[in-house]
Amino acid sequence: MGDFRTLMRQTTAEVSAAHTSWENLYKLCRTQQEQHRRHVTGTLRMAGWKGEAAGAGMHALDAAEVQLGIAESQALSISTVLDTLKQRMDAARSNLRTAVKEAEADGFYKVSDDGTVTGRTLNDAERHDPDFSRQVSQIRGEHQARIDAIVDDAKRASGQAADLLRKFIPAQLDKPGGARDAAADAAAALGQNSCPALPSDDDPKKAAAWWKGLSPDERAMVLATYPEQVGKMNGLPTDVRDQANRTMLDTWIAERAGRGEDPESGKLRSLIGLRNRMDRNDGGPAGHRMYLIGLDPEDDGRAIVSVGNPDTAEHTAVFVPGTGSDLSGLSGSDSTSNNLNRTENLVKASEKYGGEGNVAGVMWLDYDAPDGLSDATRRSYAHTGGAELSDYLTGMETTHQGGERHVTAVGHSYGTTTIGGAAQHGGLVGVDDVVTAGSPGVMAPHASDLGVGANHVWAQEAYDDPVPEAGRPFLAGDKSGADVTITPDDPMFGGNRMTTDTTGHSDYWVPDSTSLDNQAKVVGGRGDLVVHEQVPMDPN
Repeated sequence: MGDFRTLMRQTTAEVSAAHTSWENLYKLCRTQQEQHRRHVTGTLRMAGWKGEAAGAGMHALDAAEVQLGIAESQALSISTVLDTLKQRMDAARSNLRTAVKEAEADGFYKVSDDGTVTGRTLNDAERHDPDFSRQVSQIRGEHQARIDAIVDDAKRASGQAADLLRKFIPAQLDKPGGARDAAADAAAALGQNSCPALPSDDDPKKAAAWWKGLSPDERAMVLATYPEQVGKMNGLPTDVRDQANRTMLDTWIAERAGRGEDPESGKLRSLIGLRNRMDRNDGGPAGHRMYLIGLDPEDDGRAIVSVGNPDTAEHTAVFVPGTGSDLSGLSGSDSTSNNLNRTENLVKASEKYGGEGNVAGVMWLDYDAPDGLSDATRRSYAHTGGAELSDYLTGMETTHQGGERHVTAVGHSYGTTTIGGAAQHGGLVGVDDVVTAGSPGVMAPHASDLGVGANHVWAQEAYDDPVPEAGRPFLAGDKSGADVTITPDDPMFGGNRMTTDTTGHSDYWVPDSTSLDNQAKVVGGRGDLVVHEQVPMDPN
């Protein structure tokens, strides 16, 4: 039993050193990927590097960034396998030495250098006593079985570690599906060892408590093993979901490109545009960094992207876009139609009143918005999306760090109807103020129905915005006992009507406009400074 001798005398110092080296590599890859995103790709995109050379260069730089993420995942998995091996071998050695010590405790049995348990020579009386001989043989067998089981367990630990380590193939760093393969490898490596199980339900508070109870190493394991699930988990910290969703964004881009999809059209273009858009902000002020809180590329696509961190901001706006919103509307350059640009414009304007770096804006497109005008006459999108919005607000309330904070729900077009749906399905959890822009109705006849107090509801409607009147028959609130439908800008609605100097349905977030400035005052906690509209602004 040479394995017995090896286990009795072994030291795991070399395995421990290897574990530490791989752990350091994992941490280095993570740091370097973050630095690369902020100071290389982010800085170059913020500077507006263009041209053929820029296209080729950014493609190579993006690939390097993805490969750093894959290397990070693999290094973490390898370090965990080695750490688990060390722990199991240390435990086996300790158990074996204890078993030998206990076998030899009364001096009757002896464990030889090859692990064989033998008893002392019996005298004549003992040898001719069948009960005694049987008992001696039984106890010897028990000691032998215990020692053999410990040695076998150590051999299994060594074999399992070897099998797992063979799964990690450096060549997958530049494979189209390398990131997903790395996650699968991590699941295989960590799932059999010490990776914590995910929560069994969707309760944000339970998810937050589960995450809080994990050690730093366990959190890293979960992120490497289950990035897609972690990215969707309401109640986890914003920066954690951002890390997981950026991993998945890189994965989906690589997989679609590997299938030959055109990067200049369709969903792949939208995903690349979203990554580029976030990279640009990574190269700018820390307070305007973007966090990818949620992402689903299927169908029209869904996303939750924050400008600034809502977990730490004193003032947070949750912007809910309306009809026709999808992933393709997050990466364009037009500040009046791009929902991320609208959100960023609102954050920048609100810092004047809430303090620089103290404002975050969450672009919440985690619902199935109506695709066109015919769908926008239906309330079902708002009821379903409203319940989903209420769930997100509950999670956002759970993850906030520090003391009290001020939250404003800002809706545009059908997004205001979805906010009304949230008020009916779970409530506007943690929301202090509601801003509606170009609202066709919130499915309620009075501002107080939104649950934040009528004096904390603020409406904007451009004089030539056609949507409020077009949507009124379908989405407005019905006044009890009267044949009247009411939208937020109607005096009977009972909220505040803010001065609006922009025109049309899309320009409520034009920089330096009174429309945007009034919203900013509300978001920044200075509703007392809002300029109120007394009469409809119709130039005729």
